[in-house]
Amino acid sequence: GGGRESRALPHLPSSPVAAAAPAAQQQQQQQQQQQQQQQQQQQHHVSVLVLEEFDGDGRRPDNPTPQQETRVVEGGGMASERLQRQEEATQEAAEKVERGCPWEEAKEVQRGCRCRHCCNRDVLTRSDVWWRHPVARILVTWVILVLDMYIYAEDPLNDSHVEYTSITMGPILGLLSFWAAPDAGLAFLRLFLAMAAFAFAVAVGRKFIVKWLLRDKLKLSAFGADGAFGGQEGTLCITFLMSCACWYLGSIVYSAVTVDQLDNSSNEIFLLFRPSKQYRHENQCWQVLSVTADILTILVVLDTCLQDQTHYKHWLPSLKYVWCKSFGGWVRIGIAWVSIVGGITVAIWGLFSTSKELDHAIVAPVMLGGSSEITRSVVAGILVLTDLLVCVQDWDFPTFYEPLEIEAKTKVLGLFATEIRISWLSRLLRLVPMPSCGLWKRLVRYLPSIDDFSVKIDGKWLQYGPLVCVMMIDIYYTYTQIVYEPSNFGQYVDTRDHFVWTITDQATLDAAYSRGLLQHESMVVWAARRNLSTSEPLPHATGDVMTNCRYIGSGAKYVGAMIGLLAVVGFFCALWFADWQKRRQISQTEPLDDSLDETMHVKESPQTAALEESPQTEQRHALPGEATPQS
Repeated sequence: GGGRESRALPHLPSSPVAAAAPAAQQQQQQQQQQQQQQQQQQQHHVSVLVLEEFDGDGRRPDNPTPQQETRVVEGGGMASERLQRQEEATQEAAEKVERGCPWEEAKEVQRGCRCRHCCNRDVLTRSDVWWRHPVARILVTWVILVLDMYIYAEDPLNDSHVEYTSITMGPILGLLSFWAAPDAGLAFLRLFLAMAAFAFAVAVGRKFIVKWLLRDKLKLSAFGADGAFGGQEGTLCITFLMSCACWYLGSIVYSAVTVDQLDNSSNEIFLLFRPSKQYRHENQCWQVLSVTADILTILVVLDTCLQDQTHYKHWLPSLKYVWCKSFGGWVRIGIAWVSIVGGITVAIWGLFSTSKELDHAIVAPVMLGGSSEITRSVVAGILVLTDLLVCVQDWDFPTFYEPLEIEAKTKVLGLFATEIRISWLSRLLRLVPMPSCGLWKRLVRYLPSIDDFSVKIDGKWLQYGPLVCVMMIDIYYTYTQIVYEPSNFGQYVDTRDHFVWTITDQATLDAAYSRGLLQHESMVVWAARRNLSTSEPLPHATGDVMTNCRYIGSGAKYVGAMIGLLAVVGFFCALWFADWQKRRQISQTEPLDDSLDETMHVKESPQTAALEESPQTEQRHALPGEATPQS
């Protein structure tokens, strides 16, 4: 003992079983704590579920009523009841789909919606509304064609012998008609400006208007908002409009740096199809383009409705089978190409055969006593409305993209493929050698990439490309009816019945007009062409032709412009609102949160939890000398 300090020896267990007892107690305590936490989480989530019908966003009210608190306390069995109701709703929705119910209605049933008010809230995004029925969609396309032909028959500009002029289209078409330049140098300059303007339009249209404005700021799904869709087809429409604006700016630059001026009458491109640049000939070209687009729209919508196996799969099933599957699908291909070639050929022959000077030509009759500029402007506004209605009638409005769960995608009209890829321009650009200097590398950041010149169009979007052209023509026609004055187009008004007469004497027109602009108005009035006492034509006016329309000079013609303007504004408002509804529907149909799912499943027994203990825990409580799970 001397001065040695006594040291306490550590307590050693008498046996391995005694050493494992504290570890088992600690494990049991941890399990009890976990069970308590799960019970608290379950109580919280059940409270949220019960109080959802009392508070819109699922939050607990500040002062819940005793009835609410009682329901929260008794909510232990309500979670399972809600899951059972969800399973029953899902089964009912599946049965509705099997019976041919549109899947939008089945989704409402799956979400538990039974009231008509809730179903009508999503009228812009549901395909089972009456105005999205296949019959309604096909009928609207035919209405567009009928109104288009009516306008062509009633428009007095189609009888004008004055040189065609257009405020914006003239300079644009003049720039694109590079072969009509006075010499080869100016032709090259026109071609270079046209290509540079197009490249600039692609860069600005894609990166600024589509990506920054429509996709990032407005969050429109049709242009690929939030990366949900490609948005390439919608980008093509914006690029086309931007190209027109850039070509117009290019024509201004060309006129400023050269003596060759591009004005409103620079429409040499029409000389490739018609013998002169008069209104009657150039309007025939525009009408051929419009009717061709109308025919394509009719055929594409009809083809889409007959290929549908999701929205209205029980509508004409026998015809759909013949259309899509008979003879390996060649029935659909053959009818499509015969209709395209035959319809366009008949339309071109019929339109180019219209005239009032030739005996064998087609002449439009006087309908309903002759239309006035008010009637024509209103019909033009309605035509713009129907053009936009075709877009709104799409079953996948506002995204215009078929859902990923649809296995049979819509095929392109006249083809077996579901999309058209045009990549020859991008492949051609890849062959051009690029400089390796630093200045070019910095400049290429602001230029469109080579992939931007690769185009992909699916079967659904094939109808909207021609439809955009038709709508632009209809909007321009509405503008011409608003600014229409007979004296500006070589025409004058009969003071007796207000019918419009057309001057066909080319010598008189050359003296009164210069490049389509009126210089001497006194030469194209009623008094200069007719005897005021007898109303008989003067000797130099014997060739004048009476049209089948009237002009009364009323300010009510602006009604058509208001209809067209409201239609365009309403379309963009509907596009934004429907996109908001679509995002709301997606958020409502998402699966329950993981934390909520954990509280809804049946509680595991303590023995099961012990068997599923993690390897790390088993290693931590391994007995001395015992092998670990890892070893």
